[in-house]
Formats: sequence, structure tokens, C-alpha cells
Amino acid sequence: MKIEGSEKIEANPDKVWDYLSDPEKIIKCVPGVVEWNVSNNVIKAKIKQGIGFIKGTFDVTVSIEKNDQLKKEALLSMQGTSNLGNFESAVTIYIKSSDDGNYLGYSADPKVSGMIGTISSSIVANTIKKIVRDMLQCASKSV
Repeated sequence: MKIEGSEKIEANPDKVWDYLSDPEKIIKCVPGVVEWNVSNNVIKAKIKQGIGFIKGTFDVTVSIEKNDQLKKEALLSMQGTSNLGNFESAVTIYIKSSDDGNYLGYSADPKVSGMIGTISSSIVANTIKKIVRDMLQCASKSV
């Protein structure tokens, strides 16, 4: 399942990217975060989240594989486990400028298994999009 989208940002793109590039700042924008630990370029967190009618707590690890400050592109590797199932994905985040403004975009192709893997892919995709959209809006407003 491919998930992608973008949000228009009004804040300065360089400041938004600096905020996104700081794991201690951006983790506070992730909905449902209960606790976290940042070490080097790895974030480990417990996140309470619901997918459709199913709710659980995920142990999530995010590794920053690449962060190109000049191009404003990052590649993240994400894995998560819970009693509801597992997920993993490479995630690309970027800022692009166009004639009508600056956009903070993302794309991912998550693989899910377990109970969450049996839920309709549109429900899973919509939940992930909402989480990402909320996180990116928080980051944009926080600078």
C-alpha cells in the first residue's frame, strides 16, 4: 500500500526543516507518544494509537538513514510491534517549493502484518495519513 501526501506550509522552509531534523523536537509532535528515547539518529518510542476500531500500544523504532539539509529530503526507516501486529516502512519526507508556496511532503510503502494486516488497507492508509498530517502540521506551527 503506497501512502503519500503533502501539506502546504506557511513557515520558513529552512526553519521547518531544522525542526524536523531534531529528533527531540519532532517526537513531541507525534500523536499518541507515551515515552521516547533518542540516541544518535535513532528514536525509540511507545505510541498509543488506534487503527480503525482496534487500539494498542506500539513499540516503534525510527532510524534516520539520510538527511539532506540542502535538498530538504530525508529517508527514515521505521519498524513497530504490538500485540495487534507489526509494521515496517521506509519513509521519505521532503520540502518542495512551487509557484503557489512551499509544501512538506511524504511517501511510504508500509508493510503490515498481524491483526492490523487484516484491516482494510484504506482504513490503515487513512489512519497513517492522519497521524503524519497531524505531526507535520504540529512541526510547521511549532517554528
